[in-house]
Amino acid sequence: MLFYTNSSAIKFAKLIKKSNYIGELIPLPRKLTSSCGMGVKFHFTRDLTEIISDEIEKIYAVEGNQYKLVYRAEE
Repeated sequence: MLFYTNSSAIKFAKLIKKSNYIGELIPLPRKLTSSCGMGVKFHFTRDLTEIISDEIEKIYAVEGNQYKLVYRAEE
């Protein structure tokens, strides 16, 4: 998950941990770009609309060694 700001990434990482999901705050892989350079990697199998907010720029699903874009904020 990519965010517009570092503070949004940190805030979401804390939310993930409080919600008992497996996840962590990470520097973004070079393949991905973002306004802030930090992201959150986590395991989530429910409906993404439950966690979408205005602070989220993009969401990628990791499939093997590939990143599949599954959500992009409207510009």
